[in-house]
Amino acid sequence: MNGKRTQGADRRRRRLKTAGWSLALLVITILLIAFEKIAILYVLATLGVCALLFIVAAKDLHQHEPGTAPAPAQKGDASIVATPTK
Repeated sequence: MNGKRTQGADRRRRRLKTAGWSLALLVITILLIAFEKIAILYVLATLGVCALLFIVAAKDLHQHEPGTAPAPAQKGDASIVATPTK
């Protein structure tokens, strides 16, 4: 029972931390727009997109075991339609 309470408390703490970060980013964005610092907002948005792409790429690389080849692509409906006919 004690383990379930700890997991629930951890989950709640993570949700609260995520909500806090979201609120902080929202306030920063609104302040940058209000003070017409759009150039800074563009730079931050670009860096955010780059960070997101890096995280997604790293996550995708971690899904494959080292030393194993990825599974070959199966022929689906789209590949049948795309193949030229004689």
